[in-house]
Amino acid sequence: MLAMFIAVFLIGMLFTLGLHTYDKVYTEIEIEASSDDVWKTLTDFESYPVWNTFITKASGQLSVGEISDVTIALPFSKSMDFKLEIADIVEGQEFVWVGETLEKKVLDGEHRFRIESLESGGTKFSQEEKFSGILLYLVLPFIKASVESNFKKMNQALKNRVEGTINSQDKPSELQAGPA
Repeated sequence: MLAMFIAVFLIGMLFTLGLHTYDKVYTEIEIEASSDDVWKTLTDFESYPVWNTFITKASGQLSVGEISDVTIALPFSKSMDFKLEIADIVEGQEFVWVGETLEKKVLDGEHRFRIESLESGGTKFSQEEKFSGILLYLVLPFIKASVESNFKKMNQALKNRVEGTINSQDKPSELQAGPA
């Protein structure tokens, strides 16, 4: 009991003093496609239900200040709906959604999607969630591993989607006429 009290006290002091007021989850993957192709797929919100295993629904315009209705598959429930504001966009490279759970400063998130061209001609895709709020230390230890796992699954699904689309465009159509 005393150990639990001390742990809660120390965590509270860290938060109160501002020494550690956020935590984050980060993942990345390399995709064998151009950054333009990755950007087009990532920002095509209407296609999310078809391929995205983590963000199963997203709607709204991709412009700063716009609110997107987003449904996220969560490890501790079937799914959860959020209203996320697009806080920043660097066309073709990055966009950021921000939102909160329950009320502001209770458990907030800033989700950053980043696309970087590689010298090899491929693309590095990364996503990062920066969590903050008073429930940070109570909730994040229980969900952090699952959030990271869901990010990795989405990264792989994006890779499969983009690379599959590229590969299917390179294949000749079976309907094309052969030599006469």
